[in-house]
Amino acid sequence: MGKFDWPIDVSEQDFKLATRDARQMPVLEKLGLVSSSDASVQRVRDEVQETVAVKRYQLTDAGRKFYIDKDEMTEGVGGGMVEHHKDFCAVKLRLDKIIRADETTATDNTKQATLTYTYRVVTAASWIHDPEAQKVFPMIDRVIKGERNMELEQRMRLGKDGWVAVGRTD
Repeated sequence: MGKFDWPIDVSEQDFKLATRDARQMPVLEKLGLVSSSDASVQRVRDEVQETVAVKRYQLTDAGRKFYIDKDEMTEGVGGGMVEHHKDFCAVKLRLDKIIRADETTATDNTKQATLTYTYRVVTAASWIHDPEAQKVFPMIDRVIKGERNMELEQRMRLGKDGWVAVGRTD
């Protein structure tokens, strides 16, 4: 789900812009997976440091059950690679069939591949069937309904210990 680092802070500006976290965190709180508190953080905007009021969301005991080990590389701001060891996950998938594998070489001479595949749903969190959760996490609902038919793509990068998934932080 791309929620690697906790707590997650959501500012008033985020709520005004209806960012992904601003839409998703209140639903996760209603479902008992996160709790919120008021906090303030220091941020730099236009080279000026300012204090910003935020709603800070932390995983509850129920939510921590979905925060699992999942080594993944993502493209960070500026294009650099960032390694993550955990993610908040609602669905566990298993490879069904590889449709296609397109290998390339990156500008840094590392081998990469884009896999196109179908999958099977191993488990899905019961809370993802909540209508509000389906509304703010529409892709998860599509993934569950697309089992064995929907084709997904995953970029992979060959690392020192083998192939590693490469995701994006949007």
